Amino acid sequence: HKDLLRLRKNDPVFNSPHLGGIDGSVLNQDAFILRYFGHEKDARLILINFGVDLNLSPAPDPLLAPPNGMEWEILWSSEDEQ
Repeated sequence: HKDLLRLRKNDPVFNSPHLGGIDGSVLNQDAFILRYFGHEKDARLILINFGVDLNLSPAPDPLLAPPNGMEWEILWSSEDEQ
């Protein structure tokens, strides 16, 4: 949880919210997403999965798509050994 608090404090997309800067969607009974929109093409996607496996192929929601010309990069994962 300390890593997540540090990310929220230090990441400009999370710590400088603006009106209309967040959207969310339910993927299934065990998973949902939150997407934070920053300035220009800056965005963050939080995927919360309370289930065991989550199949995202094909991607069932347009919020999962990265901004045009960009790719998602993992900043934190609960599956990371560190």
